[in-house]
Amino acid sequence: MNSSKELSIVIATLNEEAAISALLSSITTQEEVDFEVIVADGASTDRTIAVVHEVMPDASIISAKRGRASQLNAGAALANSEFILFLHADSIISDSLALRRSLDFLKENSQHNNGKPYAGHFSVRFRCGYGGTSLAYRVLEAKAAMNRRGCSHGDQGILCPAELFMSHPGFDESCQILAETRLADRFLENGLWLLLPAELSTSARRFEKEGLFERQSLNAVIMVLGAAGFDNFLNDSLLYSENGRASKLHLGDALQKTATMIASLGKVKEEQFWSFTGEYICENVWQLPLWAAVFIDRRSDYRKHGFLKLYDRYFRGIAESRTAARLAGRAARLWLKVLTYKKRSTRALQA
Repeated sequence: MNSSKELSIVIATLNEEAAISALLSSITTQEEVDFEVIVADGASTDRTIAVVHEVMPDASIISAKRGRASQLNAGAALANSEFILFLHADSIISDSLALRRSLDFLKENSQHNNGKPYAGHFSVRFRCGYGGTSLAYRVLEAKAAMNRRGCSHGDQGILCPAELFMSHPGFDESCQILAETRLADRFLENGLWLLLPAELSTSARRFEKEGLFERQSLNAVIMVLGAAGFDNFLNDSLLYSENGRASKLHLGDALQKTATMIASLGKVKEEQFWSFTGEYICENVWQLPLWAAVFIDRRSDYRKHGFLKLYDRYFRGIAESRTAARLAGRAARLWLKVLTYKKRSTRALQA
């Protein structure tokens, strides 16, 4: 690939007039990097495009089929650079040398990749409207830095060689909501998925609007459905709406819809789903020692924390056993039944 720039920054937008200005302004402060910015818009109806023109007149703006995966693929197709960085519109890069250090780090590590594909992601910090961050946010920040399956969802950015991205399938457009997670997991499983020596801040706006517990509960449902291969269930707006339309989640409604979808599978597939759910839960038990580590110990990197080492060495085999998976699957099934029963009971009382 004949590259005229060192870096192409690709941003997918959909009604992001409130967020995009801060990101673009932070990008303009980056030093010692020759870059271009490509905004792939999914038919915004607000002033997103106008704001991009105002803040960064040289940015390339294209219209793309709505959906993060489709928009990011369309933006990447226009990239004319050595590397591509995919960013969320509500990110901010505070350090003016963040991109320079990250590119140098990725290039240095590429010399030791033994021909395997490689990419990098940033650490993240949440920007909360009320100031400081709670334990739950700190756990999410710690988890985002982990090089484990299912921990990267795009908020951390994805930095990779442009030629490598173009020679692979790119973002999976059959499942827009999990496309970034799946791309990150492919790098993790088949090559190098590196934590870059820089940090992004990302808005906590969705958690603040929808409710942290409610949003994380539905995120868990989304991850299980996606991992089980039920991508056709993931387009429901009750599970995930665009940022501009996010509001307080009614968890009962979303879980009732999920229960109905699962029941529609038929008895055999439904049993298979709950069996898989149990296995998935057990594969993620490592998050419990991560919570404990974050609670008692403030640090910037928990990847090699003693609690996680102890879990991986002594308890992982037990947690991921067939017996544990069966129990976890039954518990998840009971959890969904209880919550949906409460929802039906509340409706009956209100009738």
